[in-house]
Amino acid sequence: MNWNGFVFNQNNDDYENQQEFNIIDLEVEIDDPNEIVNEYFEIIKNVNNQNDLYELLIDLFNEGVLYSHKSLLLEQIEEKIDKLNYLNFER
Repeated sequence: MNWNGFVFNQNNDDYENQQEFNIIDLEVEIDDPNEIVNEYFEIIKNVNNQNDLYELLIDLFNEGVLYSHKSLLLEQIEEKIDKLNYLNFER
């Protein structure tokens, strides 16, 4: 077995029994939380009414939640890749 994929039934040349899965590069951008806050702070300073302020605060909250989810998912992906690498080196 190599890292680029899994080979099933190595003694059999049947294509259906041998599959190779390539690693997909993930491009995920995670903004710095300070940059998010600074950006919203600048926008909020120019707000003219309560409704706009309320909407911006909701958007800021949603950005924070999205940041947390992205960070958590990337950590989980990295853990899974580490486990796969460990399994690969064990063989």
